[in-house]
Amino acid sequence: MAESNDDPVIILERALALVFDVIAIAQKGRRANPTKEEERKLNKTLARLEVERADLEGMIDALENNEPHDVPPPTQEQVNRIAELTGRVEQQARASVTAAGALAIASDVLDLAIKMTE
Repeated sequence: MAESNDDPVIILERALALVFDVIAIAQKGRRANPTKEEERKLNKTLARLEVERADLEGMIDALENNEPHDVPPPTQEQVNRIAELTGRVEQQARASVTAAGALAIASDVLDLAIKMTE
């Protein structure tokens, strides 16, 4: 596939990078003295992010192996959301991570990943 901003592989790779980055933030959030409830939610969100990470990797593999029949192309809304969340994740990565902040951004990225892998 030609590399362009519209290439589904590149878009999915950006989403995958976003998931990896937010997993790291969520892991830091678990070490930031979360409440029991925040810790429970972070653990649940991390587990779900790992599933979505694997799904995104599978979609990328399918496209790279010319098996795109089961891979829906990302929508423009999803592309825009990736860009927006990437900026938020970059800000959060530079900031002092709190459990609540990590949970908020991780939940938003999880929602996007789920929509992309449905």
